[in-house]
Amino acid sequence: MSDPRDIVVIGASAGGLDAVATLLAQLPADLHAAVCVTIHVPASASGEHVRLLGRSAPLPVRRAEDGGALYRGSIYVAPPDHHLVLGPGHLRVARGPKENRTRPAIDPLFRSAADLYGRRVVGVLLTGYLDDGVAGLAAIQRAGGLTIVQDPDDAHTPDMPSAALSRIPVDHTLPLHRMGAVIASAVGGAPTNNHLEAHARLGIEARIAGGEDVDMDEQEELGEQAGFGCPECGGPLLLVRDPDIKRYRCHIGHAYTERALLEDQADRVERALAAAL
Repeated sequence: MSDPRDIVVIGASAGGLDAVATLLAQLPADLHAAVCVTIHVPASASGEHVRLLGRSAPLPVRRAEDGGALYRGSIYVAPPDHHLVLGPGHLRVARGPKENRTRPAIDPLFRSAADLYGRRVVGVLLTGYLDDGVAGLAAIQRAGGLTIVQDPDDAHTPDMPSAALSRIPVDHTLPLHRMGAVIASAVGGAPTNNHLEAHARLGIEARIAGGEDVDMDEQEELGEQAGFGCPECGGPLLLVRDPDIKRYRCHIGHAYTERALLEDQADRVERALAAAL
């Protein structure tokens, strides 16, 4: 018998604090799963959002700490300006390269969960702008995990849910008020999803997000030269071999979906023109 579902990963962006608080309040106090949360917050944020989430959740809410144990029945939240990545039985918190223009980013959390825990994972993508989290949710789906996406009509900002629904055959599309019951029902049960083909290079990308040194040969395994440079550092971008979504990564580790890359390039051109004027 396969291991039961006992890892829940949640990602949100614009409008995400209220959405995550509403969702966590629905979870039962005896939930037999570790819950990990990434919300896009500014690098300068105080971390007050962790305390605010703890007000409504029946489970203990903690700021994720590097090397901390991953316990069932607890909620771990990515701190400002740091990615939250899962290790085997523990948390990794690191100031790795930005992904999709943000740190913390949702994709590193989702991707590491898919890589290490596969069918044991429940992935939840909530409100947000652009499409961070979509590639990670696709990795969870391919690894046999359960995928849940907020109904775009119910979301404060529908971009992320809509992007996921356009690319992934998700298991559940739900309004926020129905998600808690579905998660609680899924946790502890035996996974039933088919295991397709997890992206074989997930571990390399998780190490990059976790701030580890990855040699050039391993980085070259991720994809082929895209022919243009990274807007963040100017280095050459690789087109990542990903069956689900077109995305890029440079040798420093900055990563972009196609949509995030175009948004970043447009912003930089606009700032350059403003400076010239």
